[in-house]
Amino acid sequence: MPNKYLDSVQLARLVTKIKSLVSTTVAGYLPLSGGSINGNLSVSGTITGDVTGTASGNLPLSGGTMTGTLYFNTGGEARIQNNLSTNDGFVSIYGGGGYTNGAYITLSGKDRSTNAGVFSIYANDGVNGTKSLQGKSDGTLTWNGKSIPERSYGISLVSTAGENTYTFSCNTNGAVVFAKRGANVSVHMVDYWTAGSVKLFSAGTDPITITKSANSNSVTITNTYSSAVAIKILNGGNL
Repeated sequence: MPNKYLDSVQLARLVTKIKSLVSTTVAGYLPLSGGSINGNLSVSGTITGDVTGTASGNLPLSGGTMTGTLYFNTGGEARIQNNLSTNDGFVSIYGGGGYTNGAYITLSGKDRSTNAGVFSIYANDGVNGTKSLQGKSDGTLTWNGKSIPERSYGISLVSTAGENTYTFSCNTNGAVVFAKRGANVSVHMVDYWTAGSVKLFSAGTDPITITKSANSNSVTITNTYSSAVAIKILNGGNL
Protein backbone atom coordinates (compact mmCIF):
# COMPACT_ATOMS: atom_id res chain seq x y z
CA MET A 1 0.00 0.00 0.00
CA PRO A 2 1.48 3.37 -1.07
CA ASN A 3 2.64 5.77 1.61
CA LYS A 4 0.42 8.90 1.50
CA TYR A 5 2.88 10.90 3.56
CA LEU A 6 6.14 12.56 2.42
CA ASP A 7 9.32 11.73 4.13
CA SER A 8 11.84 14.45 4.92
CA VAL A 9 13.77 13.99 1.67
CA GLN A 10 10.66 14.22 -0.49
CA LEU A 11 9.41 17.25 1.44
CA ALA A 12 12.72 19.04 0.96
CA ARG A 13 12.62 18.37 -2.77
CA LEU A 14 9.04 19.73 -3.03
CA VAL A 15 9.90 22.94 -1.17
CA THR A 16 12.92 23.49 -3.43
CA LYS A 17 10.74 23.04 -6.53
CA ILE A 18 8.08 25.48 -5.29
CA LYS A 19 10.74 28.08 -4.50
CA SER A 20 12.20 27.65 -7.96
CA LEU A 21 8.84 28.23 -9.62
CA VAL A 22 7.97 31.29 -7.51
CA SER A 23 11.37 32.97 -7.86
CA THR A 24 11.36 32.81 -11.67
CA THR A 25 8.87 33.82 -14.35
CA VAL A 26 6.16 31.29 -14.95
CA ALA A 27 5.83 30.61 -18.68
CA GLY A 28 2.88 32.50 -20.22
CA TYR A 29 2.65 35.12 -17.44
CA LEU A 30 4.04 38.65 -16.98
CA PRO A 31 6.92 39.08 -14.53
CA LEU A 32 6.16 40.94 -11.32
CA SER A 33 9.33 42.99 -11.67
CA GLY A 34 11.66 43.64 -14.58
CA GLY A 35 11.85 41.39 -17.58
CA SER A 36 10.74 41.82 -21.19
CA ILE A 37 7.45 41.52 -23.05
CA ASN A 38 7.45 40.17 -26.60
CA GLY A 39 4.59 40.43 -29.08
CA ASN A 40 1.35 42.40 -28.83
CA LEU A 41 -0.15 43.24 -25.45
CA SER A 42 -3.94 43.36 -25.17
CA VAL A 43 -5.42 44.98 -22.08
CA SER A 44 -8.99 44.98 -20.85
CA GLY A 45 -9.50 47.50 -18.11
CA THR A 46 -7.19 50.16 -16.66
CA ILE A 47 -3.41 50.16 -16.29
CA THR A 48 -2.16 52.25 -13.37
CA GLY A 49 1.37 53.27 -12.59
CA ASP A 50 4.16 55.54 -13.86
CA VAL A 51 5.07 55.38 -17.52
CA THR A 52 8.54 56.61 -18.52
CA GLY A 53 10.30 56.87 -21.85
CA THR A 54 8.82 57.45 -25.32
CA ALA A 55 6.52 54.89 -26.88
CA SER A 56 7.40 54.15 -30.48
CA GLY A 57 5.19 56.07 -32.94
CA ASN A 58 3.99 58.60 -30.35
CA LEU A 59 4.96 62.21 -29.59
CA PRO A 60 7.10 62.81 -26.51
CA LEU A 61 5.50 64.79 -23.69
CA SER A 62 8.57 67.01 -23.38
CA GLY A 63 11.25 67.83 -25.93
CA GLY A 64 12.18 65.45 -28.68
CA THR A 65 12.20 65.63 -32.47
CA MET A 66 9.48 64.98 -35.02
CA THR A 67 10.23 63.91 -38.57
CA GLY A 68 8.04 63.98 -41.66
CA THR A 69 5.04 66.21 -42.45
CA LEU A 70 2.70 67.27 -39.64
CA TYR A 71 -0.98 67.80 -40.53
CA PHE A 72 -3.71 69.44 -38.44
CA ASN A 73 -7.11 68.04 -39.34
CA THR A 74 -9.67 70.29 -37.67
CA GLY A 75 -12.81 72.08 -38.71
CA GLY A 76 -11.96 75.02 -36.48
CA GLU A 77 -8.79 76.66 -35.18
CA ALA A 78 -5.45 74.86 -35.38
CA ARG A 79 -3.48 76.60 -32.64
CA ILE A 80 0.18 76.72 -31.70
CA GLN A 81 0.32 78.57 -28.39
CA ASN A 82 2.92 79.47 -25.80
CA ASN A 83 1.11 78.71 -22.55
CA LEU A 84 3.39 80.69 -20.22
CA SER A 85 1.08 82.38 -17.69
CA THR A 86 3.40 85.41 -17.60
CA ASN A 87 2.98 86.16 -21.35
CA ASP A 88 6.69 87.03 -21.60
CA GLY A 89 7.66 84.27 -24.01
CA PHE A 90 7.54 83.95 -27.79
CA VAL A 91 6.92 81.45 -30.57
CA SER A 92 9.27 81.06 -33.56
CA ILE A 93 8.86 79.17 -36.82
CA TYR A 94 12.02 78.58 -38.87
CA GLY A 95 12.30 77.81 -42.56
CA GLY A 96 15.89 76.63 -42.15
CA GLY A 97 18.19 75.30 -39.48
CA GLY A 98 18.52 78.50 -37.43
CA TYR A 99 18.73 82.29 -37.54
CA THR A 100 21.16 82.46 -40.46
CA ASN A 101 19.85 79.60 -42.58
CA GLY A 102 16.60 80.95 -43.97
CA ALA A 103 13.50 82.98 -43.21
CA TYR A 104 11.69 82.74 -39.88
CA ILE A 105 8.79 84.26 -37.96
CA THR A 106 8.71 85.33 -34.30
CA LEU A 107 5.53 86.17 -32.36
CA SER A 108 6.20 87.82 -28.99
CA GLY A 109 4.00 87.82 -25.88
CA LYS A 110 2.76 91.17 -24.59
CA ASP A 111 5.12 91.11 -21.58
CA ARG A 112 8.29 90.00 -23.33
CA SER A 113 11.31 92.08 -22.24
CA THR A 114 12.16 92.94 -25.88
CA ASN A 115 9.74 93.47 -28.78
CA ALA A 116 6.74 93.09 -26.47
CA GLY A 117 3.62 92.17 -28.43
CA VAL A 118 5.47 92.51 -31.75
CA PHE A 119 5.30 90.23 -34.77
CA SER A 120 8.57 89.88 -36.72
CA ILE A 121 9.20 88.29 -40.09
CA TYR A 122 12.88 87.79 -40.92
CA ALA A 123 14.46 87.15 -44.33
CA ASN A 124 17.90 85.56 -44.64
CA ASP A 125 19.46 83.88 -47.68
CA GLY A 126 22.81 83.17 -46.00
CA VAL A 127 24.52 85.85 -48.11
CA ASN A 128 22.92 89.28 -47.59
CA GLY A 129 22.38 89.13 -43.85
CA THR A 130 19.05 89.31 -42.03
CA LYS A 131 16.32 91.82 -42.90
CA SER A 132 13.17 92.12 -40.79
CA LEU A 133 9.57 93.27 -41.12
CA GLN A 134 8.14 94.23 -37.73
CA GLY A 135 4.66 95.31 -36.70
CA LYS A 136 3.56 96.93 -33.44
CA SER A 137 0.10 97.36 -31.93
CA ASP A 138 0.30 101.16 -32.32
CA GLY A 139 0.17 100.68 -36.09
CA THR A 140 3.90 101.16 -36.70
CA LEU A 141 5.29 98.96 -39.45
CA THR A 142 9.01 98.90 -40.22
CA TRP A 143 11.22 97.15 -42.78
CA ASN A 144 14.81 96.69 -41.62
CA GLY A 145 14.38 99.49 -39.07
CA LYS A 146 12.84 102.00 -41.49
CA SER A 147 9.19 102.98 -41.25
CA ILE A 148 6.81 101.98 -44.01
CA PRO A 149 4.18 104.55 -45.01
CA GLU A 150 0.69 103.52 -44.01
CA ARG A 151 -0.72 104.90 -47.24
CA SER A 152 -0.52 107.70 -49.75
CA TYR A 153 -3.86 109.04 -50.97
CA GLY A 154 -5.47 112.09 -52.51
CA ILE A 155 -8.67 113.98 -51.72
CA SER A 156 -10.47 117.04 -53.00
CA LEU A 157 -11.94 119.60 -50.61
CA VAL A 158 -14.68 121.86 -51.99
CA SER A 159 -16.01 124.50 -49.62
CA THR A 160 -18.86 125.55 -51.90
CA ALA A 161 -20.24 121.99 -51.84
CA GLY A 162 -19.98 121.75 -48.07
CA GLU A 163 -17.19 119.14 -48.38
CA ASN A 164 -14.54 121.41 -46.93
CA THR A 165 -13.32 119.34 -43.95
CA TYR A 166 -11.35 116.09 -43.88
CA THR A 167 -10.00 114.25 -40.83
CA PHE A 168 -7.43 111.45 -40.98
CA SER A 169 -5.23 109.52 -38.52
CA CYS A 170 -1.46 109.81 -38.71
CA ASN A 171 0.94 107.44 -36.95
CA THR A 172 3.78 108.43 -34.63
CA ASN A 173 6.02 109.12 -37.64
CA GLY A 174 3.72 111.96 -38.68
CA ALA A 175 2.47 112.77 -42.17
CA VAL A 176 3.17 115.09 -45.10
CA VAL A 177 0.28 117.11 -46.58
CA PHE A 178 0.54 118.48 -50.13
CA ALA A 179 -2.05 121.07 -51.14
CA LYS A 180 -2.54 122.47 -54.65
CA ARG A 181 -4.70 125.52 -55.30
CA GLY A 182 -4.55 126.68 -58.90
CA ALA A 183 -0.89 127.01 -59.81
CA ASN A 184 0.22 127.25 -56.20
CA VAL A 185 1.48 124.30 -54.17
CA SER A 186 2.06 124.24 -50.41
CA VAL A 187 3.60 121.43 -48.35
CA HIS A 188 3.45 120.87 -44.60
CA MET A 189 4.81 118.10 -42.37
CA VAL A 190 2.51 117.09 -39.53
CA ASP A 191 4.35 116.15 -36.33
CA TYR A 192 2.51 113.61 -34.20
CA TRP A 193 3.93 115.03 -30.97
CA THR A 194 3.18 118.72 -31.60
CA ALA A 195 -0.09 120.59 -31.26
CA GLY A 196 -0.96 123.53 -33.44
CA SER A 197 -2.89 125.14 -36.24
CA VAL A 198 -1.06 125.76 -39.51
CA LYS A 199 -2.38 127.80 -42.41
CA LEU A 200 -1.28 126.94 -45.93
CA PHE A 201 -1.32 129.67 -48.61
CA SER A 202 -1.37 132.15 -45.73
CA ALA A 203 -0.22 134.91 -48.03
CA GLY A 204 -3.62 134.88 -49.70
CA THR A 205 -7.18 134.85 -48.48
CA ASP A 206 -9.23 131.79 -47.52
CA PRO A 207 -6.37 129.56 -46.42
CA ILE A 208 -6.14 125.81 -45.94
CA THR A 209 -5.93 125.06 -42.21
CA ILE A 210 -4.34 121.98 -40.64
CA THR A 211 -5.09 121.43 -36.94
CA LYS A 212 -4.23 118.74 -34.38
CA SER A 213 -3.63 118.19 -30.66
CA ALA A 214 -0.36 117.11 -29.04
CA ASN A 215 0.27 113.37 -28.86
CA SER A 216 -2.79 112.79 -31.01
CA ASN A 217 -3.11 111.01 -34.33
CA SER A 218 -6.26 112.92 -35.37
CA VAL A 219 -5.52 115.57 -38.02
CA THR A 220 -8.15 117.87 -39.54
CA ILE A 221 -7.76 119.74 -42.83
CA THR A 222 -10.19 122.56 -43.60
CA ASN A 223 -10.62 124.45 -46.89
CA THR A 224 -12.24 127.89 -46.78
CA TYR A 225 -11.26 128.71 -50.34
CA SER A 226 -14.14 129.23 -52.78
CA SER A 227 -12.90 126.55 -55.21
CA ALA A 228 -11.77 122.96 -54.92
CA VAL A 229 -8.32 122.29 -53.46
CA ALA A 230 -6.44 119.10 -54.29
CA ILE A 231 -4.88 117.47 -51.22
CA LYS A 232 -2.41 114.57 -51.18
CA ILE A 233 -1.40 112.92 -47.92
CA LEU A 234 1.66 110.77 -47.31
CA ASN A 235 0.82 109.18 -43.99
CA GLY A 236 3.70 107.82 -41.89
CA GLY A 237 6.95 106.68 -43.44
CA ASN A 238 10.56 107.76 -43.28
CA LEU A 239 9.81 111.47 -43.37
